[in-house]
Amino acid sequence: MGDFLSALGYLALASRFRRLSDDLMGDAARFYRLQDVEFSPKWFGLFKLLSEREVLSVGEAAAQLGLTHPAISQMSKELTAGGLLTSKTDARDERRRTLELTKRGRDLAQKMEPVWRAIETAGRGLADDVGFDIIEKLERMEEELRRRPMVERIESVFLSDSVKIVDMDSKNKDKFRTLNAAWIEQHFKMEPIDERTLRNPETEIVAKGGSVLMAVMGAETVGAVAIKPLDTGRWELTKLAVDARHRGRGIGELLTREAMARARKKGAKAVVLETSRVLEPAVRLYKKLGFKEIDKPAKTECARTDLYMEARVGR
Repeated sequence: MGDFLSALGYLALASRFRRLSDDLMGDAARFYRLQDVEFSPKWFGLFKLLSEREVLSVGEAAAQLGLTHPAISQMSKELTAGGLLTSKTDARDERRRTLELTKRGRDLAQKMEPVWRAIETAGRGLADDVGFDIIEKLERMEEELRRRPMVERIESVFLSDSVKIVDMDSKNKDKFRTLNAAWIEQHFKMEPIDERTLRNPETEIVAKGGSVLMAVMGAETVGAVAIKPLDTGRWELTKLAVDARHRGRGIGELLTREAMARARKKGAKAVVLETSRVLEPAVRLYKKLGFKEIDKPAKTECARTDLYMEARVGR
């Protein structure tokens, strides 16, 4: 019989990591017992940290280990019960609890050093057998997940199964105007640049080498965005709007990512946009996608704009 989890591929990615973690933890625990050491592998991070930093608050330990306060509190209770750690209220701040190894804990840490060196060397040997630097790959994965958590990746894929991004055509051209007009009038008022672009997107955007993209859910058009070239290497993201009934579902992000991808494929080095600070959800989205604030351009046609942003999309 084959390995069921292995056969599931990326669907079982988290389960495979959990199984691998359990195997590694179990082998470490067995090695500790062989060395006549009473120590749980799950304590390692906190115990090792305190052996090097001496005194830390629960919050400081949680931040440095990337764990939650409850997880640190639970480990500290177990280490305290084993006589390896003391936990006390900070005399200067009663809300702050500090953690410190006891003499028994420090003695055990010293005894564990050769044990940990053996584990580290064995880990390097495993990496050699596998044929790549496991730590480097883990750090890259953690970095990518901090940039875009797995839940967002799953939501995006799940949404893309029901929402399609298509180019504007004669059937949905009117929706480009109505969606944007509704959004603008909800927060501001229509300006000449809006009227010109929304009435003539073919002339103002498509004819200049850009694209007008529409988000379609079933038979309904629920969002729109435009992307157009400005000058060598720079493109502008503009006229992002989502139907009020469908906001908060990631449609704006789906449209923006596709627009940025279009610009990158056409040679863009950077994508710029103009927006307003009062549009907090939109600004959060742009920052999430890598946009950063830049200086005001020499010329702008939109009076409501008070924030200018840019994202690098190519080299």
